[in-house]
Amino acid sequence: MNTWPSIYREGALALSPNDVAKGNGEIDALIESAAWSIARRENLSTILYALSAAALIVGSLGYLIYSHRKPPAPLVSNGLLILALLAAAMLAATWWGWTVIQNGRMGQRLGKLSGVTIPPPLQELIDSFASGVREVRTSRGDTVPPSLFASRWAIMLFSHDPRQRLWVRGPRGERHRPQIFADPGQPKIALPADTILPHDAAEALLRNFDPAMAWLVDDTAQRFAAGLDEFLDTLPPHQVDAYRLILTVARRELRKGGQPGAQEAAIRIILAELENEGRLIRGTSRATIMKLIHGQHRGKDIRGYFA
Repeated sequence: MNTWPSIYREGALALSPNDVAKGNGEIDALIESAAWSIARRENLSTILYALSAAALIVGSLGYLIYSHRKPPAPLVSNGLLILALLAAAMLAATWWGWTVIQNGRMGQRLGKLSGVTIPPPLQELIDSFASGVREVRTSRGDTVPPSLFASRWAIMLFSHDPRQRLWVRGPRGERHRPQIFADPGQPKIALPADTILPHDAAEALLRNFDPAMAWLVDDTAQRFAAGLDEFLDTLPPHQVDAYRLILTVARRELRKGGQPGAQEAAIRIILAELENEGRLIRGTSRATIMKLIHGQHRGKDIRGYFA
């Protein structure tokens, strides 16, 4: 039996802790504004899908007909084949475009919801879901990918309409239809920016005082998370989840100490967790992880994101 509150209720409480009805109205207004903005994009997407599908059908059938005519018509059949291939590419681009405009910097302008500003308390709640600090799941107990809440359209996951929840795409194109519920426990890391976390409140006591590792293990968990998000925004969508795990686990393990062999031990743990989570992809080799631990990625210094 599910005893967790819905994220809709949690969102309403975040907006109005003392008046849930008022919070319901505020979050409904945000969802309605976002839905209106997204619907215009959906209309354009539907038109592109229809035109591309029609061109694909016409091109494919025309190619089959003209390529088998006697005498053959190679010029016409080749033109129709090119039309079919372009239509197939347009279908794929239209589908993947919804993911691109919701995640990362590439589609930031196209994905921004006009007239929709998420209030800080609600954004903090969304961030706690996106970072995995606060667990979310369905009424059946199935885990909901935290990466969905990193979408610019994450507000639609609070909607009562399952069709609107399907508008949201994660960095790898994942979608979610069922209603979402949140762990009633309080977040462990989503704390005020000036909070100092000496130990336990969110992480283990810092025992690594290697200056070379300070960018990774020092400072508060919230500031580290903010820098991590900034760095991840520079990566292709398919790398985001893996690299988030790498640097998060590296910080967790290396805060415990900087003794000889600590980095290699951390890399072994990272690789094991990548495998367990199904996130072993190209670009997650031992050498790459070691470079990331030292603040380097593709020859660039990434430590500035965490400063």
